[in-house]
Amino acid sequence: YATTDLSINPLKRLYFGYEINEDRLEKEMEEATEFASPVRPELEVITHLLLRGEIVAWVRGRAEFGPRALCHRSLLALPNREDVCLRLNRLVKNRAPWRPFGPVILRSTAERIFARDRVRLDGRWMIETFSPLKVHQDALSGASHRIDQSVRAQILQLGDDPLLQEVLMYLEQRHGIVALINTSLNGKDEPICNSERDIMRFVQKTGDIAALVAPSSFYLRDSK
Repeated sequence: YATTDLSINPLKRLYFGYEINEDRLEKEMEEATEFASPVRPELEVITHLLLRGEIVAWVRGRAEFGPRALCHRSLLALPNREDVCLRLNRLVKNRAPWRPFGPVILRSTAERIFARDRVRLDGRWMIETFSPLKVHQDALSGASHRIDQSVRAQILQLGDDPLLQEVLMYLEQRHGIVALINTSLNGKDEPICNSERDIMRFVQKTGDIAALVAPSSFYLRDSK
């Protein structure tokens, strides 16, 4: 075959799946009577829930294409509390407690935490592993491999998700929490939630999910 001077541009996004509509989501969530009527998402409320050890569902526009949830169909939780990780594994994901999660982390934080891997710090697709410096390993204990403390991280780039960036910045600056667990919005042997109805059914049946956060709407479980 003849070769030509072709330039290959790297992918800048992997959100090619079904796109949720918040009006349809609100209509579906009317069936989930355990949740209050939607309000605007507020940074202080979201971070308060996370700091309390709650698990939060996080959904955005189009679903991810590929093997990883990239905070468009995700569950978020603290990475440094063993009880949260155990609850997430046993009660939500229904899997063995030793299985590790991956974190979502700001690029600016990743450059410090993963200093030895700086040359590979794109990492936005959650398919590469990184080695945190020893001083930071405890902060990522729930989102790292138990044997070698490596992490398969989603590194959030500037502009990827403004509200999630605010959440991560707030947690780090105010509380020293450098990342959040990011795991897919599904249970054992289930596909990742896709449509508005999928999302509603999953958060309704999973009592340990405290809230659902969409771009302009926030649903809080009444018991939380």
